Amino acid sequence: QSTEGCRAVDYYTATRWCNIYDEACSKPYERNAGWSSHVLVPASTRAPTAAPPEWVVIDGSTACEKNSEGITRTGWTLPVTLQECKEKCQSTEGCRAVDYYTATRWCNIYDEACSKPYERNAGWSSHVLVPASTRAPTAAPPEWVVIDGSTACEKNSEGITRTGWTLPVTLQECK
Repeated sequence: QSTEGCRAVDYYTATRWCNIYDEACSKPYERNAGWSSHVLVPASTRAPTAAPPEWVVIDGSTACEKNSEGITRTGWTLPVTLQECKEKCQSTEGCRAVDYYTATRWCNIYDEACSKPYERNAGWSSHVLVPASTRAPTAAPPEWVVIDGSTACEKNSEGITRTGWTLPVTLQECK
């Protein structure tokens, strides 16, 4: 990956030889014990990974228990930690938000998050669970994939030739 334009490699375990290619062959013919061919699959050709749901603080010092939006709690639990409060919400059908009171370890759960919490007291906070579907997916990193575990692209019918080589290296260093 550190060699400009590197898109594929052959690796020979016996000699620790590494061939470098700016394009991958699809049918390697060079067969010998310990030889393998690998291609770097860029992120743009792979599906993005889904973003996990994420807790976001609505307000670190107020709670949705009082709000001007008409949103009311759908449940509560006591005594719990903030993490347990969030886990309770995630395991409750329809839950999207929580209030947490550190002084009493009180947890309110809501089917809907308020945007302007008014209940103000020391140790109170409001949190919303942002689902993965509303956040951008994370790009998949490039990944090395084995073309063939027993042949090398050094000989192929596609006219692809190596653009460089290095010796001696490990397979990881070759990639």
